[in-house]
Amino acid sequence: LVAVAKCGHDDLTRALVEREGLHLHLLARARPGDPLVVPHPLGRVELGGLRLVVQEALPGTDLPRPPSPAMRTRAEEALVAAWSPTRAGRAFLADLEERWVTASEELGSPSLKTLAAQALARVREARHQGWIDDVLTGPSHGDWAPQNLASAAGGRVLAWDWERFDVRRPLGYDALHFRFRQLLGTSTQPGVKVLTQAQELVGRWQGSSGHHRGVAALVLLDLAVRYVADRQGEVGGAGGDLGWLPGALHRW
Repeated sequence: LVAVAKCGHDDLTRALVEREGLHLHLLARARPGDPLVVPHPLGRVELGGLRLVVQEALPGTDLPRPPSPAMRTRAEEALVAAWSPTRAGRAFLADLEERWVTASEELGSPSLKTLAAQALARVREARHQGWIDDVLTGPSHGDWAPQNLASAAGGRVLAWDWERFDVRRPLGYDALHFRFRQLLGTSTQPGVKVLTQAQELVGRWQGSSGHHRGVAALVLLDLAVRYVADRQGEVGGAGGDLGWLPGALHRW
């Protein structure tokens, strides 16, 4: 296997594939260092009316082995080091609020509308709290999950599916997301458990700010509104029914 070609089959997946192509070019210019390995973009081609985004195949993924926690942390650090962290927590929050407003307008289910209104209220509360200005932000993979990672020789960490990449998320986003995905399906309250582990998951990234739980809650709200926008609940996606969110909102 020398290359992988991706194409979308509907508006959502076409947009995600195009976004991944752009992100891979951005990452190629930034060149995150060891141990993180990112696919190199090879270009776009038209085939049978479809636009394909082509990238190199990562080596040694026939029998993928998950990276250890220490390996994942080093890979996350390599990604963050390729950009200069900033304190753009308020910008992240403004974008999150806008996305929840859009989600609230588009939801048809009364119960989900109520849940979205509660989530939006918590986001707006955070806007008036001073700690948001101290949140360190930077790059994150955005879908840092077991199915998108593998370990390779020399302690390298292979990472693919970069369509959710962003350079302005709270540091620790990927560590929180990975733990959340681990808990989905194995815990009745994955969101609550992530909040109780917030200091362990976020502390190394946000320092001694004392607002680790708030950062973890905002990350959970970011994931929740993504699931709503992608209609993950309708297709049975993990966590897409948002049954995990009320408990997390209550414990914030």
